[in-house]
Amino acid sequence: MAPNSKKDVTDIEFVGTEESKLEKLVGPQAGPWKQIQIQKSFIHVVYGNLVVFGYFHLAALYGLYLGSTAGPAWSTIIFHCVTFVFALFGLTAGSHLWSYNAVKAKLLLQIILIIASYLTFQYSVLNNVRDHRLHHRYTDTDADPHNATRGIFFSHLGWLLVKKHPEVKRRGKFTDLRDVKANPVLMFPHKPFKQCFGREQVLDRL
Repeated sequence: MAPNSKKDVTDIEFVGTEESKLEKLVGPQAGPWKQIQIQKSFIHVVYGNLVVFGYFHLAALYGLYLGSTAGPAWSTIIFHCVTFVFALFGLTAGSHLWSYNAVKAKLLLQIILIIASYLTFQYSVLNNVRDHRLHHRYTDTDADPHNATRGIFFSHLGWLLVKKHPEVKRRGKFTDLRDVKANPVLMFPHKPFKQCFGREQVLDRL
C-alpha cells in the first residue's frame, strides 16, 4: 500500500464556484454545548443513535461487571483484544487515510480495511470521508461536524447523537467525494447500510 503523492488533505478539490459564494468561517466558532442545546433549530437528538450507543456503553459496563465477578475465559479476552485492534486499524488505516486520498491498496487489502472499519459501527466510508474533510477544512467552526469548541463530549461522542448543524449540511454538499464514489469497493456497503439504519441513523445524519 503506497501513498498517493498526487493529493493530500491540503489540496482536496471542492466545488469552488458555488462554495466561494458562502461567507468565510473563522474558528473558534460556536458556543459551549449547554448553550447550543437551547438553540433547538440547531440541535435535534437522533434517538436511534442514542439507543444504539447507549446500549453499547451499558453492555460494556455489564461486561466489565461479569469480568470482575465471574472472570471471562481467556478465549473471550483474546477475541476482544484482537477485534478491538482490528477495528481500530480499519478505521485509522482505512477510512481515516481515505479521507486524505492517501491510500493505494490492492483489492484484498481494501476489502479487509472496509470490514475492519465497519466493525466500529460508525458509518460508511463515504460519510466518514465527507465529515473528515469538512473537519479539516472548517476546523472548530459551525461547519466542523465534531466542533471541539462545543466541548469535549460533543467532539468525541455528542456529535454522533444529534443532527448535523445547518452549516455542516450546507458546506458538506460541496465536498469533493469523486475519488470515493469512483471506487466500487468503497461504495458497495454504503447503500445497504444506509437502507438498514435509515437516513437519520448512525450512517448518515444529514
